[in-house]
Amino acid sequence: MKPGASQARQLADATHLWHFILSRSVIFTSATFQNTMKRIILFRRSVLLSVLTAALWGCVIPISQKTSFPLDVFYDNETPERPYSEIQWLEISREDALRSAQTKKEEKRMLERGNNIEAKNLMTAQLVMKAQTIGADALVNVNYQYYTGKDYEGYSMRGLAVRYRGD
Repeated sequence: MKPGASQARQLADATHLWHFILSRSVIFTSATFQNTMKRIILFRRSVLLSVLTAALWGCVIPISQKTSFPLDVFYDNETPERPYSEIQWLEISREDALRSAQTKKEEKRMLERGNNIEAKNLMTAQLVMKAQTIGADALVNVNYQYYTGKDYEGYSMRGLAVRYRGD
């Protein structure tokens, strides 16, 4: 062997070892980086999904909302468990001209119709007040109807006022 050959060999071995260590750490670093990026992407997706879900949930229009009234209110498909005696049928009805927001004169079509849940609850409260004045304990077979024509809309809410037996 030439003088210094062992040093050259040691240097080559050290250089090779150093390249081996660096290549492994780069692979380790890139795998860690990829995992971090995946976590960031998943986090962003979950935040976006949460925001979209919250936004869409706010757009949902409830069909019915359980509101408490001083009397029991049973709609068409519900019946009280307690026996009762009928008092009389009560009805609230109203007819109004269409509002300008509901129609466009040039297109001659209705853009919005019906009442929202708050208006329906107000009608139910009016029916409950009528039932209270005649001494009823509950309203049974409550039915809501909405109708519309070319230039008017109307509604009617009807229910049977009853008194519970055995109280």
